[in-house]
Amino acid sequence: MINTDTINIYYGKKYPVVCKTIFNIHKNNDNKNGDISNGTKKNIVFIKNENVENIQVEFLNKNTPETNKKVDTSDEIFAKILDKLLQTNLYDITEKKKSQFLVFVQAQYNDWVDFFHYKKNTPKDIFTICDYVNKHLQLNTFISFHFLTLSDIYIYYEMYKYFHIINGCTNTYITQYKNIFRWFRLIHSLLQHEDKQLNSYLKEHIMTIQPTTTINKNIDSKQQNKKKTPATSYESKLENAVEGKVVTRFPPEPSGYLHIGHAKAAFLNSYYANLYKGKMLLRFDDTNPVLEDIKYEQSIIEDLKMLGLQYEKISYSSDYFPLLQTYCTKLIEMGKAYADDTNVEEMRNQRGDGIESINRNNSVEQNLNIFQHMIEGDEIGQKNCIRAKIDMQCKNKCMRDPVVFRCIVDIPHHRHQYKYKCYPTYDFACPILDSLEGVTHALRTNEYSDRIEQYYWFINILNLRKVYIYEFSRIAFVKTVMSKRKLKWFVENKMVDGWLDPRMPTIKGIFRRGLTKEALFQFILEQGPSKAGNLMQWDKLWSINKQIIDPIIPRYAAVDYKNAVILKLSNLNEQVNEKIRDLHMKNKQLGTCPMYYNNEFLIELEDAQTLNENEEITLIKLGNVIIKNIIKNDNNDTNNRNNNSIKEIIGISNFSGDFKNTKKKIHWLPNIQDKIIKCTLYEYDHLITVDKFDSNDKTDWTKFINHNSKHETLVYAEIGITNLKVTDKLQFERRGYFIVDQIMDINNYHLIKIPDGKSKNMSIISTKVDPKHLAGTKK
Repeated sequence: MINTDTINIYYGKKYPVVCKTIFNIHKNNDNKNGDISNGTKKNIVFIKNENVENIQVEFLNKNTPETNKKVDTSDEIFAKILDKLLQTNLYDITEKKKSQFLVFVQAQYNDWVDFFHYKKNTPKDIFTICDYVNKHLQLNTFISFHFLTLSDIYIYYEMYKYFHIINGCTNTYITQYKNIFRWFRLIHSLLQHEDKQLNSYLKEHIMTIQPTTTINKNIDSKQQNKKKTPATSYESKLENAVEGKVVTRFPPEPSGYLHIGHAKAAFLNSYYANLYKGKMLLRFDDTNPVLEDIKYEQSIIEDLKMLGLQYEKISYSSDYFPLLQTYCTKLIEMGKAYADDTNVEEMRNQRGDGIESINRNNSVEQNLNIFQHMIEGDEIGQKNCIRAKIDMQCKNKCMRDPVVFRCIVDIPHHRHQYKYKCYPTYDFACPILDSLEGVTHALRTNEYSDRIEQYYWFINILNLRKVYIYEFSRIAFVKTVMSKRKLKWFVENKMVDGWLDPRMPTIKGIFRRGLTKEALFQFILEQGPSKAGNLMQWDKLWSINKQIIDPIIPRYAAVDYKNAVILKLSNLNEQVNEKIRDLHMKNKQLGTCPMYYNNEFLIELEDAQTLNENEEITLIKLGNVIIKNIIKNDNNDTNNRNNNSIKEIIGISNFSGDFKNTKKKIHWLPNIQDKIIKCTLYEYDHLITVDKFDSNDKTDWTKFINHNSKHETLVYAEIGITNLKVTDKLQFERRGYFIVDQIMDINNYHLIKIPDGKSKNMSIISTKVDPKHLAGTKK
């Protein structure tokens, strides 16, 4: 803590709005705590000085010399220091409940400052900025997590003029940026302080920087027309949604592992429940014992926890079987259902051709009798099923007398064993249970649009409470198999290492590959509510993920084990030196780690091949080196086990040299065995070689399998990575992002490469999977 009695903040034309707000918050907190001595424990004075370009800060105490120099800084930079001095917990968070978010909060603030510095405040940039902030606020109450931070205050003032500009436009803009309006009002209410100076500045300066009329004249007409289209947000899409009363449900079948498509369904159900302050139910549709297993049920619960999605309660369709039998009996008694012993193949053909079953007009008594046989699971019952009696001539074939109950007697249910002999179909159970459990809005992918008519038929005929259906497009990616049957084939044929393999689109698989839930949810929201079934590229998703992890993960170095080249500095000796370095140059909160070196370094062969004698290069984080001699390998040398073209490089250190004058900056490792470890890096490609399978193509789909989709590279890495644990992420500089997958022992780390969405390598260091192919972009 800086020892000071008074802090003078001098400002010129630009008022230090962020610093003044921090001061006001601190002052208000002190008043609440009963300390009213000048409203604050520190005497902070804001003084106008026309000669100051930005702001100047002066720290005074009893021992301060009269010739004390003022420090030139800026509002957004000094705000970080002031927050720490005044302990307002907006940037330098010390509260226990919030401190776990410290690194991310600080990284986000720095990123937002960079963002607004980069975007020039010209009229044509208004919508670019508003779009970006509005999208960010779709999932967030505040800018960072669930509490007020320095980012909120900074962006509040940066957005102040934009807010009033779009507020002066048509209602279209207000709808388009409703997230900004909601957030702005929240922050505005939290920052209400009696501060005539600050309020006067906002009124006189910010409000008059860009008058609305000028803005409207300068907005590009195409941009304006574009903004007049309907909002691309998911908000306001639920029919008759009432705040506090919306109930959604996620009804997975416990017959497999959740994949990225299921994640969209689960997320949207949770999203709408939270948006309307309602609740989401988790209901396991366990109506088919042939495929179900308790391990899948447990895995689904784990996946939802991994996704951070909360639900009100868990229910099971099987717990309602007796009630569903009652509703089936009611349909039979109404003459709206009948028993049918037509074989499966013939029934399928009859439904396709609109031909009625010979059993369609059997008596109610006969149908009830057969249904009882089905419940008992005897020989007569096993030959029959119950079909709804709807309309065999309907153009919608889903309405052609669908099956509602069928017998399954020889396979135990994973929860009830052999208690039940006949089971309801999903299409029959779903609308009934939705209505009975209080679901107000059933979210379904639009591939089942034809079944909506059938859904409402059951609701209406049984006189049940109406449930509104909201459709959304299924999520699909290029070169990605979503079919449970095909994915099972990959597992059974040992083409992958199980359902959790990083190449699999399962939740556990893609998270094992380094995807974050924040990136996945942001990607889903950015797709908007369009029902078009587009085949998406992977690059966008991985690019979002990279933006999230890059500011908050440490940096290390790794060099190819097989092709490492020794760089020997002749003016150094074998003594081991230690230097402390930052784990992230732009995020000091990640801390530091020791960096070791002596006279021998390991560098990449690709780097070594670019070097020239008498050339000065930079060893990253250490200093400059002058190359003196490049010793080539003799092709006949039997000791050249790696067939490297370069045997050794001799140089001299010039660590104090100016790195700005060097063209080549390379990473390195010390050639000190107890200061480096061996790691295996895994890179994964797509499982198939085509963007998608043609449903009309009867060709064997297995001919499109990529038989070379897993690659591994043995590397040396900094000893510092031994501080990481499984699932921790990091960047190997100039090589890419990785996630720790397994720790076999102290010298055997397995890491998986995380795609970054780019179509080019991070540097000249080669990779074994073409990044353009991995991103899904066209060549």
